[in-house]
Amino acid sequence: FNDPFTFLHLYSSGSGYNLGKYSDREYDRLLTTAMSISDNALRKEAVVLAEEHLLSASIVFPIYHGITTNIIDSEYVTGWHDNTLNIHPVKYLGTTRD
Repeated sequence: FNDPFTFLHLYSSGSGYNLGKYSDREYDRLLTTAMSISDNALRKEAVVLAEEHLLSASIVFPIYHGITTNIIDSEYVTGWHDNTLNIHPVKYLGTTRD
């Protein structure tokens, strides 16, 4: 994800990932122009214009952040390591016996 287009495209009118259905012709134009430039320095300048336009619209503000709670009895379950991705492959889990 070393290209700003990865994240800026999320807010373009035609993006399937534009779940908020944000639509702005000027932003779409700026983004299309930026992505069509092959010179890295000029492209960077054009991307900044698109970013600034998007930020000035103030369309993104977090109102919810999901939290996952796992109830694990570490006395009986082994191999469980809490992590930020909440990934726990079952093949590494085990149980202790009384």
